[in-house]
Amino acid sequence: MKKREAILDFTSLLDVIMLILFFFVIFAQLDTSEAISNAKMEQEKAEQQIADAQAEWEAANEAKDKANAELEQLQQANALAESIIINGADDFDRALRLKIMLFCENDSWVITVNCSKQENGEIRYEEIDRILDVRNRDALSLANDFHKIISDYGYSQEDAFLCDLMFDSLASGSNKAKRNTDKMLSILQNDLGYTHLFNSTTDLADLKE
Repeated sequence: MKKREAILDFTSLLDVIMLILFFFVIFAQLDTSEAISNAKMEQEKAEQQIADAQAEWEAANEAKDKANAELEQLQQANALAESIIINGADDFDRALRLKIMLFCENDSWVITVNCSKQENGEIRYEEIDRILDVRNRDALSLANDFHKIISDYGYSQEDAFLCDLMFDSLASGSNKAKRNTDKMLSILQNDLGYTHLFNSTTDLADLKE
């Protein structure tokens, strides 16, 4: 074999080797890209599972907290009911009796807070203060006014109250004023600590029939 032919044969072999290496590198890159893509998919899947598990855990904690709060409220209600049953008339005899008169005066809805007072064996009521602009104010500000009136009169949240709300449902604008007053009483009972506030409602329209 001549030297030139040997060089040509070696060159052809080298071309084949380079071609093999080229395809090896190409396929290796494809395998690596696919592996990276699969790894990213698995990572995203795992992260989503972790996020879902965390959301379920938070939801379970919220449900647990809500259940505990409801249980605590139920226990408080049961304790209050037991106290009323045990003490019976004594609690009511000691309770401060209030009449809340809701009416319109000079185009503005007003609450008068009237406190019971015993004179000559009879229970009478005297006005101790007023809450103004009931229809247009928010219930929380009304409740704060009521709390101040009661506090200034010498009573606190620990005392028992028998509260009768009196209003005329036929009066124009009474519905909104009544709703605000109901919200006020609810805030007093649930948010401001007046757990011994027992309220009733008297519709003066019914008495006119």
